[in-house]
Amino acid sequence: MKFVVLIFLVSVAVAASAPSYSNRMELDRILHNEWESFVSKNKKNYHEDEEEVRKEEFNKNMKDIIDHNDKGESSYARCCNGFTDMSDEEKNAFNGGKPDEETLRAQGNWTARGVQTRSVPSSLDLSQDNCMQEPKGQAACGSCWAFTAIAPLEYVKCKASGHKFRLSEQQLVDCDLNNGGCNGGWYTSAWKYLKNGSNKHSKYGAYTAKRGQCVEKAKFNGAIVKNYRYISPNQDAMKEALQDGPLAVALRVVKDFYSYKSGVYSSTNCAGAVNHGVVIVGYGRMSGTDYWIVRNSWGSRWGMEGHILIERGVNMCKIEQYAAAVYV
Repeated sequence: MKFVVLIFLVSVAVAASAPSYSNRMELDRILHNEWESFVSKNKKNYHEDEEEVRKEEFNKNMKDIIDHNDKGESSYARCCNGFTDMSDEEKNAFNGGKPDEETLRAQGNWTARGVQTRSVPSSLDLSQDNCMQEPKGQAACGSCWAFTAIAPLEYVKCKASGHKFRLSEQQLVDCDLNNGGCNGGWYTSAWKYLKNGSNKHSKYGAYTAKRGQCVEKAKFNGAIVKNYRYISPNQDAMKEALQDGPLAVALRVVKDFYSYKSGVYSSTNCAGAVNHGVVIVGYGRMSGTDYWIVRNSWGSRWGMEGHILIERGVNMCKIEQYAAAVYV
């Protein structure tokens, strides 16, 4: 994964050379410059009353980011991005993973289906495969479950048919009433719904980040889900399953996740229930640490071109707990 290695090496060099911002005037100057750059780069045009509130949130978040990078003790670097001027409540709107009852009932009865029965390569990166779409953005709508369901489906359908095309997340947000649209949902529940067919994005209509009128039609279908299954929650089973396509997973997102930039993410603060759906698209090893390559649904400007590396084999933030694969 060339872009991962390159960006990580750059981030390590920056973190290693970062000065100590113990001087308050120096810190204020840095925060001012970062704020000006952020407003310009993101073309922000705040109302007068809003600007001070946004700047206060930005400074609070930037201080935390600077402190993290300045310590140089972590396996990953953080940065300013589109979340840096948001409150915690606003950030939470970009999640939306909620396990369904079937998942919770079945979890204790999982068997070791898919435990490694064949040799697998030491590393894998499906993000560079011709059948993988570019990372998409769910916006401030808790529809991660829909994006988590669609990305693996697009991939396996492309492999089966030889044709690459986008499928519609908006169809799920509008039509799948067993899930909650922007109020959250679950990817296997979405696959169950798509056994009746997943409409092509070009036919159904643009993603709007809100629930609207359902306009699905069978003639618009680009894929039909044949089946899906959970993968035994261990890295050997997951690595083997990944040879056939990406895996839908869920994890617990906490504060430092939003500002991820590069390196292998690891956290001691992510206890609690999962709240966000993502897609594992590969795995590897860096500086002695095993990682998953994870595709997010916050657009290509977040993280490493829309991806994050997460420590593998330790169920980091519960990422290995609810892995699932889809079939067409």
